[in-house]
Amino acid sequence: MPSTAKGHTAPVVKPKGPTAIPSSTASNRMAKSSSTRKTPAKASLTVGQKRGHRAVSTDNESSDSGPSRKDKEARNARWNRNYAKMMADTREWLDEADGVVSQPENNVTVPNKIFGDDDDEEGELGDDGDDDDDEPEELRGMNGNVTLVSLSRATGPVPDTQSDDMLTNTRKAASAATTRLFTPYVRRVNPRDSSKPLLKLQSPTSRALLRRAFTLYTAEAIAKDPFAGDESRSALASSSFLAAADQLDYPRRHLRYINVPEYTEDIDRLLRQRDSQRRGQFSSTARSELRAHYPLGVSHGSSDVIAAWVKLALENNNFTFAELTLSADKKNVIKRRGPYRHPIFAEIIFRELFVSHDQAAISELTKHFYNPVPLEVIAFVATAVQCALHDWLEGAQAKTTTEFSADQWSATYDSHVKVLRQLQVAKPREVEAWCTSIYKNCWSSTSAAIVREEDPATAMKLSQEEMDDFDDVHSTV
Repeated sequence: MPSTAKGHTAPVVKPKGPTAIPSSTASNRMAKSSSTRKTPAKASLTVGQKRGHRAVSTDNESSDSGPSRKDKEARNARWNRNYAKMMADTREWLDEADGVVSQPENNVTVPNKIFGDDDDEEGELGDDGDDDDDEPEELRGMNGNVTLVSLSRATGPVPDTQSDDMLTNTRKAASAATTRLFTPYVRRVNPRDSSKPLLKLQSPTSRALLRRAFTLYTAEAIAKDPFAGDESRSALASSSFLAAADQLDYPRRHLRYINVPEYTEDIDRLLRQRDSQRRGQFSSTARSELRAHYPLGVSHGSSDVIAAWVKLALENNNFTFAELTLSADKKNVIKRRGPYRHPIFAEIIFRELFVSHDQAAISELTKHFYNPVPLEVIAFVATAVQCALHDWLEGAQAKTTTEFSADQWSATYDSHVKVLRQLQVAKPREVEAWCTSIYKNCWSSTSAAIVREEDPATAMKLSQEEMDDFDDVHSTV
C-alpha cells in the first residue's frame, strides 16, 4: 500500500471508467470476439486475400508480405487462359449473330436486349416453360448497353488486383451470351388438330407479339389484298411478326423466328388463320345491314317479289349504285348513277374499320393504310354485300349463310377491283376526292372527333337574381 507522509496507509481509489485490462488479455479477447462476430458474406475475405496475398495470422506467426514470384506467374498464366477462353466465346457469339450485331474492330457495343431476357421483363416464362436467366451483370454497361472489350489477346502484365472469381464470372457470362441469343422453343401441339396451333398454348411473350402482329397483318391484308394467295400471305405474316418484335423491342423473338423452323411455321399459321376470321366479320356486318339499306323483309312484299328484286340487284352489279330507277313492273333498270357509292358501303367501312375492336382506320399503327380509303377496301366491301345478298335468292334469308371463302369469292373481288381501276383511270381526281371523303365522314362520326373541351362562350352563366343566399342550407359549423 502506498503511504502518506505521516505514515498512514492511503485508500485505494477505483477508476470511474472501464476496468483496465492487461494488453495480453485484451488481445486475446479481441481475437475471440473477431472469430465469433458475424460478418457479411461479401466481406468474408480479408484485404490481403482480395488482393491475392496470403492472409496475415492473428497470433503473431511469421507471414510473407505478398505472394512469391512463382505464385504470381501461375496466377497470371491462369488469368490469360481464362481471358483467351472468354474472347473465343465472344468471337463465336459474334459469328452466330452476324448480320444482327455490328462488329467494329476494337470495341463491340451490343444492345442489352440481345443478352437480356425479354420474357422476364413482365415476370413471364419462356416457351420452354422455364424462367430465363437474367442479364450478366458483369457485361451490363452504365448506359444500359453491353460493351465487349477488344478481341485481341492481352499482351501486357496482368495487374495483381484482378480477382480469379471475377475472371470466372466474366467467362461464364460470355459463354451464356454465346448460347442464349434466344430461348429454345418447345412446340405444344393442339390435341384436337396438330396442324392448327393454338394461341393459348404459346408463351405470354409470344401471345403479346402475336396480338400486335394480328393487328398489323389484318390491317394490311384488308387494305391491299384480302384474298391473297398462300405465298403473299406467308410473306405478309413474316413481315408483320418481325415488325411486331421490333416495335415491342423483342430482338430475341426476332432471332428465334428466323432460326427456328417450327416456331416460324406455328407463328405463320396462327397469323394466316385471321384471314377467314376477318372476312367472316365483314360478311356478318354486311348481313346485318342489308334490311336497313335494301327492300328486304315482309314489309316489302312476298317472297316472290323479294326474290325478283334480289336477282335484279345482283345482275350487272346493280346493288353497288347509289340510285336505281326501275320500270313500272320493277323488272328492269332504266337508269342508275353513283357506282360503288351505295350508303351501305360507307356504313360497313365505318363499323369494321373505325369503331371495331382494333379500330384499324384510326389506330396510330395502321391508319396510314386507310387514309384515303383504298379502292381494294371498297371492292372487298362490295364483295361482302354481294355474298350476303345470295342468302336472299329464295325471297327469304336462308338458315345457312353463304361461305365467304377465298375460293368462292376471290374472282368476284378481282372483278370489282378491275371496275374501280377503270373508274380511277377515267376520273382520277374525282375518285381520290371520293375516297378521301369516305374517310373524313367516317372519322367525324367516331368518338375521337368529338371536341371534349367545352366552349367558354356557351358555358352556363348565373344572373344576379339567380344568386341565392342558401337559406335552405343549415350550417353545422
